[in-house]
Parts: sequence; structure tokens; C-alpha cells
Amino acid sequence: MKKIGLAQMNVEYGNMQKNVAVGKALINSAKEQKCDLVLLPELWSSGFDYHHLDDATENNCLLINYLQEISDISGITICGTFIEKQDSQFFNSFNTFQPKFTRIRYYKNHLFARMHEDDYFTAGEAPIPFKSILGKTGMSICYDLRFPELFLNLRLHETEIFLMSAHWPLSRINHWDVLLQARAIENQAYMIAVNSVGQSGNDIYGGHSTVIAPDGEILFRAPADKEGLFVVDIDPGKVKDLRQYFVIRS
Repeated sequence: MKKIGLAQMNVEYGNMQKNVAVGKALINSAKEQKCDLVLLPELWSSGFDYHHLDDATENNCLLINYLQEISDISGITICGTFIEKQDSQFFNSFNTFQPKFTRIRYYKNHLFARMHEDDYFTAGEAPIPFKSILGKTGMSICYDLRFPELFLNLRLHETEIFLMSAHWPLSRINHWDVLLQARAIENQAYMIAVNSVGQSGNDIYGGHSTVIAPDGEILFRAPADKEGLFVVDIDPGKVKDLRQYFVIRS
């Protein structure tokens, strides 16, 4: 069994000091509860603060170094997304920090026009699976959830675990619930998803951080309005067992 920490938190746009303090507290709680992996929401350190992108990237560089050090010392895998800059381009970047390994990044492939992401960020390539403490793992970010081909491509590369870091509004939280379950069922993979909660900017975000088993069973769903760390145990071996028992062929 592996222990997963879902760090559901409110993200205040532009208030990195507050956001980082909350995020660090949730990571510390995950360490104290001996989680193998902790996942945080999309752009949890800064939110969608388009007016201070350079400041966010500079502060995130320091934060990224800190998180890798924490992972190395404590043995916990830490995941979430940040604003990062390469040359003159900004990216919404999913980072996975594993103990004693080089960090793994995925730049968000599907940018959400209603949040003006495509005006400020550059789209990345499709995610490539990697070996984590949970098994073969794929990263995804929020709006990616609406594109089943992204997850199918990961599945074709034998991905067993989907990690989803999101900032999904309460007004469409029913879509989030249904799509998370669909992506797990159709690919026979665990879906581990963390959303933000509460007021951010002009919108309210819907929580419902979730863990879904490869057969579609909802193992845990967090409240829509509560910040905190939620700990869930999973058995990664269930993926291989299900795929051998219930073979899906096109």
C-alpha cells in the first residue's frame, strides 16, 4: 500500500507569501503522516497572477529548490504546478520532486482560453510517463482533463497512475467529477486529482480532490468547501490485476 496526501487549498492570486506558507504546512503534515506522495493544486504558489509573472517565476525558482531539498531529506515525492519561464516564454509547469532524482516537468498542453492562459503561457508537448514510487505515472493539468486522447496516449505507454493538478471552478464541478471517473475507467488507471477551493479572483473553486481506483471506484472525494490535507491509501498493484482480468482491446 502507498499513502497519498491530497493538499486541497485556497489559492490567493498574487499573495505568494500566504500561499507558500499554507502549501508548506500541508507538505509538512504529509511528511508527519508518512505519505509517500503529496499533490498540490494548479499554480498553488501564485495563482493566475498575470500581472507579476516575472516575480512569480523568480520566487518559484527558490521554492523549487526548497521542495527538492525537502524531498531529498524526507523521502516524500512532492507534486504540483508553478509558473516557470524559459527564455522569454512562460509556462504552466507540473513539477514532480522525487528523493535523490532530477525533477520531472510537464508544460501544460491544453491552455484554457477562458482563463486567458493562451495569452500569457506557451503550450507544451504531450506528457511523457515516468517511473514514480507508485508505478508508471503521467502528469496532467486541469483543462487537460477534457481531452481523453492525452490520457489514452499515456495508457498506450503503460501508464498506471494519472496525477491531476487543477484549479477547477465550483460552477462546473459536476464535469470534474464525471470526467475524472471516465478517465480512470477507460484507461484502467488510478486517477489522483487535487483541486483548489474557495474564492480565487472573481470565482469560487470547487474542491472535490479525488482518488479513483482503476475500476472506477471512488476511493475518496474531499468536500467542496474545506481546505486541508486528506490522506488516502492505494494499492498500485490493482492496476496490473485489473488489466490482466479485464482486457480491453480496440
